Amino acid sequence: MFKRHPLSTRPIAGATNNKTNRIAGGIISATLSLSLCGILPAAVQATETDAYENWFQAASETFSDQSTQNATLSEDVTLDPTDKLDLRDKGVVTPVKLQNPWGNCWGFAIIAACETSILSESGTTYESSGLDLSELQLAASVYKLGGVPASVSTTQAGEGYQNTSIDPNAGYFTGGFQTYGTSMFSAGIGPVSEATAPYQNKGVIGGTSTDAIIICTITYKEIDESTGTNKLDVQYLTENEIAELEKNPDVLSVEKTYYAGNYETLDGSGTVYTDWSVSDDVYNSSDYRLENGNSLPDTRILDENGKCVGTNLSSVKTIQSEFQKGRAISVAFCADQSTPNEQGQAKYINKNTWAHYTYETQYPTHAVTIVGYDNSYSKTNFGGGETAKQPEGDGAWLVKNSWGAETESFPNKMNWGEVNSEGKSTGYFWISYYDKSICYFESFDFDVDATADDDSQSYIDQYDFLPESEHVAKSSTEPVSSANIFTASENIAISALSSTTCKPNSTVKYEVYLLDDEAQTPTDPGHSTLVGTFEDTYEFAGYHRETIKDSNSWIPVRSGQRYAVVTTEYCNDDGKYYQGVATQLAKHTEQEIWKYEEDMMVQTNQKYWDILYPALFMSYACEIDKDTGQKKYTEEEAKEKAEEDTKNMLDPNNPDSTWGKKVEKEVADKVDVYKKAYFVSVVNEGESWSGSTKGTTEQTVWSDWKTNVKEAVEAASTTPIVADNAQIKALAKPTDWASVENLNELKAAINSAKALLTNSKISADGSDVLDTETWLTQAQYDALTAAIADAEATLALAGDDYETTLVNTTPTSDTVKSATESVAFTAQYGTKASTKPSSDDASKQASTKSPMAKTGDDTALEFFAFTTLIAASAATTITLYRRKKET
Repeated sequence: MFKRHPLSTRPIAGATNNKTNRIAGGIISATLSLSLCGILPAAVQATETDAYENWFQAASETFSDQSTQNATLSEDVTLDPTDKLDLRDKGVVTPVKLQNPWGNCWGFAIIAACETSILSESGTTYESSGLDLSELQLAASVYKLGGVPASVSTTQAGEGYQNTSIDPNAGYFTGGFQTYGTSMFSAGIGPVSEATAPYQNKGVIGGTSTDAIIICTITYKEIDESTGTNKLDVQYLTENEIAELEKNPDVLSVEKTYYAGNYETLDGSGTVYTDWSVSDDVYNSSDYRLENGNSLPDTRILDENGKCVGTNLSSVKTIQSEFQKGRAISVAFCADQSTPNEQGQAKYINKNTWAHYTYETQYPTHAVTIVGYDNSYSKTNFGGGETAKQPEGDGAWLVKNSWGAETESFPNKMNWGEVNSEGKSTGYFWISYYDKSICYFESFDFDVDATADDDSQSYIDQYDFLPESEHVAKSSTEPVSSANIFTASENIAISALSSTTCKPNSTVKYEVYLLDDEAQTPTDPGHSTLVGTFEDTYEFAGYHRETIKDSNSWIPVRSGQRYAVVTTEYCNDDGKYYQGVATQLAKHTEQEIWKYEEDMMVQTNQKYWDILYPALFMSYACEIDKDTGQKKYTEEEAKEKAEEDTKNMLDPNNPDSTWGKKVEKEVADKVDVYKKAYFVSVVNEGESWSGSTKGTTEQTVWSDWKTNVKEAVEAASTTPIVADNAQIKALAKPTDWASVENLNELKAAINSAKALLTNSKISADGSDVLDTETWLTQAQYDALTAAIADAEATLALAGDDYETTLVNTTPTSDTVKSATESVAFTAQYGTKASTKPSSDDASKQASTKSPMAKTGDDTALEFFAFTTLIAASAATTITLYRRKKET
């Protein structure tokens, strides 16, 4: 049985919705509506036991808090109070966005982190590049209707976290895990530009294709002609906007732009705009190649019950090192509200300083992006003046939210976050280093030197398309390995391999074997040949892609050839071997329906509250008493009256209000959809293997992944989950390797050329060679000898027994053809008479003379030497592929 944190049974505080929690990593079940961000972070369970079959009896060590196992190290760690960094100063932070109308905070946090990392690695800025990546493509790919398209993978078609709801947008208000970005990007799915998949629906208004945008001119002040005075009108303006207009009484109106509501429109037509889908082509697109998805150490120190009892400053310093590399970090924490419009008590954030500190152990409810830090940021900024609610020390993360900002324009304009020198909200805030909920720090490292052309000619052999929500691991003091067996669909060259490590400071050994048709395991003796091996050490746990930089060392595989990729992870810190497996929630269970209905009621009420309350408040706050000419209500009175009226309007038992009935019907419709099905995790079995090496033998004993790993993990979990295939991928490029027929032609041409050298004389003009014998000049002889040597070297690349061998270091078809042509030479006969030839002999002699080898023809000789030199040059550029990468 998996051991769960006791906290996993407690309700989540600080959020307005009930959520089901599971496992030590604090996974929050995705059963919420459009206003829930739904952070669902991942965890690794790792333990060691003597019985191989029981390796998955997991303990409570989590993926993200590996460093907490050495928490005492932080006692000697101090932070330099002068150390601070703001990536905005480097111009690599993109503008703040607004995630409405969906609960996609996790996607916005991931994409924002990727944008900053890509800008830093590219050596450019946002101002210069305008980089803007798509949040919609990420969310749509995770919750893909029907799973993986057959156009992406024939063997894994349908795999994924399938949206089975009749509502195609269900995934957008479901929430997400921090690992989803890595899961998608590592599979070659995203990220793409915002222009490719913009964050908007595909609505139609008045028969004209639009983005479901409505522009309204709203009056701030109108002139009462009878009195000549201004009067206030109901509108949706931020407090700062109203204050600004008060300073400029000549401004009478302001034009604002709105997105039409996703389920009903602002134009009152009742038209529903719900198409937020992306095409299969967009799904299967990627503008940047992910090299590392780094799971950084947890800053919290947890006791055996999962309670946060301190902060690991060593982890804080480790995380800060990522900012020094120009990378922003996606992270989760417990927010007072989980979406921009959600109303709630400011329990943890001080809105005077925009400083957040969760002073008690809580699960995360929101995802954001850290773009800097300040070790001297005073702890007195937190807690709203209450010492008991202030952190134990100074220092905070500078955080970019996805709830809009006044400094931005439509559709990202909203009044939230720290105020700048101009008095406008920026969308940024601070989180204390000592926050007791912050966790799941993740950074992204991209290969920005890889061109789009490189990726367009590449594909990935893989079996793990299921978006990962939880990572489970087993450990051993003896070597354990994972393997995938693939079959090449065409002639390819393997240019990169990847794995997912469970622990920081781990070394992964990669091996590639070619298998014959009788091979039963990845390294079956007598039926497998090792054709490539290398290793590398990774600083952090997470996904890692190892590119074979030298194209001459790429591993060639012929079409139809089976090959195995084997990985072995060794942690240099604890001296153990690890094997990981990705898992996902199997489906939403029946017992969650009542929770979902309750969540829908809360969220739907909140949606209409956000429409009614601001309008009523502004109406009362701006109402003028006819007798006094002054405001009729104070601000507090206006708030109380607006709250009371809004509650009455949303009360389903109020016979005079249609709003309450509207809420009830909308909730009932959503619950009905939920009951019919929601999401189902689908995994198609791939040819994955689990191996172990015991005792003194070096022979790996392999077992089927499905029965020994997948089914064992699923059976051990107290929550319905699905385990994926081994997380091993091979990036390959289609390459025109020479066929056996090509090689046979080259072999025959070499033999003919050798026979020609043996049987021909060397002569200046052929006059001293009998007319029954062939001759070559010395230059021709030397050139042909060199061409034969180069051709033999090319043929040797395929191995002596290339027709049956598994050594697949085959040269390309063009190289073989060039080598074949270089040795294709016909010598001519001498002119010295031996005996008078018969007419038949003369005819034979004339027909075998080469026009290139005319006696004394220097031009022909130069042409022969030139073509031979080119062919020889092409052949000599071919080097052996069977090299080991030095580490």
